Amino acid sequence: MTNELQATFADHKKNLIACLRESWGRGSREKPFDPERAWWLIEMIVAVMTKASSATPQELREHAVELAEALGTVRQILARTIKARPELVNQITWAWIWLATGGASAASILSGQTPTDGLGEKLQQAVDGVSALEPCQWNHKPRGNQRGSGRLPPLSLLLLAHVYTQTTELQPTTTETGHFMDFVRALRDTFDIPLGDDAVHRAVKIAFVTEKAL
Repeated sequence: MTNELQATFADHKKNLIACLRESWGRGSREKPFDPERAWWLIEMIVAVMTKASSATPQELREHAVELAEALGTVRQILARTIKARPELVNQITWAWIWLATGGASAASILSGQTPTDGLGEKLQQAVDGVSALEPCQWNHKPRGNQRGSGRLPPLSLLLLAHVYTQTTELQPTTTETGHFMDFVRALRDTFDIPLGDDAVHRAVKIAFVTEKAL
């Protein structure tokens, strides 16, 4: 992301977080709203959206599908294994801590000689990152008017939908006056994307149709 985009993005942080917080307030509120986690997820998705690529759209689509299929398979295997062997969760956590601390011994970790503050949050962020990639499973380009889908491609919108669900515990909708649409429009304003509300609404509907077509 360029310095100019970073400055613009940071300036809009308050508004973007406010959009998500308002949606969270209309949900079950079973989990407390975490603005810093929400911001981390937004930054991650925006990095994907703004990173220049030397690959063609077709190549990117093929790679995204291949990666998403592999991630889906691994997650299914891991879920089945953990269900059969719940103790595996602790082993995975310890393996993560061991790697994150550069191979520190269990004794030094348990005694407090090796600090582990924040490692649990980093593990959760890694899991969130993998989960965010799974919506990449799309390779179908719907026919018809796709005005707006070039500026707001389906992949980016599906990733934003994932962020919305993760932070608000609500399912995004294509309702023109809905809160997810407010969130997308806030992102549009952040990057000054020259699209009107109708075009944004159309791009979101295209993304959701694409997801259902998988």
